[in-house]
Amino acid sequence: MLLKYCNFFSLFLLTGCASQPNDGSYGPGIFVGLWHGLVALPSVVVGLFTDVRVYNFPNSGYWYDVGFVVGFLASIFLLVLWISELN
Repeated sequence: MLLKYCNFFSLFLLTGCASQPNDGSYGPGIFVGLWHGLVALPSVVVGLFTDVRVYNFPNSGYWYDVGFVVGFLASIFLLVLWISELN
């Protein structure tokens, strides 16, 4: 049981790795979008109290969006899986 809580807490610690918008010298692509999608749910919670953005702009466009959506759907799936294991 303690291991599950440690995993959940570590997810919140990883949201600190969500990068902020860059200076425009490059546009993040599919892998950055995937990462931002995975940490989107905890980033929303952290964003209520700090200046963390969920979506990176400017980005490379379509491929960033694809990565973000796939990552976000994966985070929802993992959350549902984690809740079902608690019951």
